[in-house]
Amino acid sequence: MKMGYHSWLHQFALVHNCPIHQTNLINACPSCFSKIPFLLSDSGLSDPFTCKCGFKLANFTETHWSEWNFPVNIIDNSVSGWIEGKGRNDDTRFVFVPRSVSIEDFSLDPIIRSKYFCYEVKQASGHEYAISRKFIDEIYIENKSCFRTIDRFIKKKFLKKHRICTLTLQELRKQEIGEFPPICPFAYAYVFWKHTLLQTAHFHKVIRGDETNSRKFLGLELATQLIEKIIIDSKNKLIDHMNLFEVNNREILHWIINRITSELCLNYFYQWLEISTKGTVQIRVPNWNQVRIMLEKSIPKIIFKLSDVDGNKQVIEVILQNEARSKILRGVLKISFS
Repeated sequence: MKMGYHSWLHQFALVHNCPIHQTNLINACPSCFSKIPFLLSDSGLSDPFTCKCGFKLANFTETHWSEWNFPVNIIDNSVSGWIEGKGRNDDTRFVFVPRSVSIEDFSLDPIIRSKYFCYEVKQASGHEYAISRKFIDEIYIENKSCFRTIDRFIKKKFLKKHRICTLTLQELRKQEIGEFPPICPFAYAYVFWKHTLLQTAHFHKVIRGDETNSRKFLGLELATQLIEKIIIDSKNKLIDHMNLFEVNNREILHWIINRITSELCLNYFYQWLEISTKGTVQIRVPNWNQVRIMLEKSIPKIIFKLSDVDGNKQVIEVILQNEARSKILRGVLKISFS
C-alpha cells in the first residue's frame, strides 16, 4: 500500500495474509481501529487511503503510483494453486462459509472421500422443493435429530461422572447446610450450552422428554434457535450452489446441512468448555454479545468438494481444518446419518 500498490487478492475473503509478503492483512485502521469498508465510500474514509481519524494508509506526498516499478511475486503456494486451478475442474464445486475458512484449507486432504449420491434430472422446479411443506418439516426434524445426537455424545463423553452436579445446577439444589455448592465446570458448560443453543426460557429447569421448544409458526424454523440464521443462510447458499434448480440433489443437500449443524453444535459446546473454569469461579455467564462471539468462533472450518461423475452421480469430499475433533464427530455422525 505504501508503494501505491493494492491487489484484488488483498480483498479476497479467503486470503488472510499478503500473498507477496506473507504478512497479516488488516481490515481496520491501525490508529482508531475503525473497520475499513470493503466498498469505497465516505463512511470510513475521508480522502483516498485516509481514515476519517486522519491516519494515512498510504502517503503519496512521498511516493507516487508513477514510481511503482517493483515486481509482484506471489510466494504463497496456496494462492498460486488457487489461481492455477489446482485440485478442481469444470465439474467440481466447493461449498463453504467464506468467513470461516482460508485459502490454505483448500490444500488440506479430505477427511471423507468418495461418498456417492445419485441424482436425477428434475421435472419440477428446485424452488418449489425449497419452499415446500415437506422440505420445511424435514429440515426441522433433522435439526432436532442432530441436536439430540450431539447431546447424547456430550453426555456420554463428558458427563458420565458429572450427572449429579449437572442436576444440582439445573435444579438449583442447595446443600443441607450452607450456601449453593461449588459449580462443576462440566455442568456449567453443558447446562448453559443447551440453554443458549435452544434459547429456553430458563436454564434451571429439567424437562423430561423433548427439551426443544415447539415450533411457533409454519415457516422454516429450527429447534437449535441460536444457530438458526447461520443454518438457513447456509441452506440458501447450498440451494443456489448445487444445481438444485436443474437436478434432484435433495439427499446431498440434507446431508451437508446436517453435517454443518452437528459440527456447529459440538464446536459451540467446546467454546463453553473453554470458559467454564473461569465462569464457575466468577459465578457468571457471558452476555449475549459475548455469546455471539463464541458462536462465530464455532462456525466449522469446513469445505465440501462436489464433483460430478458417471453422468448422474456426485462425489462429495469433506475438508475440515480441525482433524482431532472431526475424528470424534465422524464416529458420532456415522451412527446417525450414514
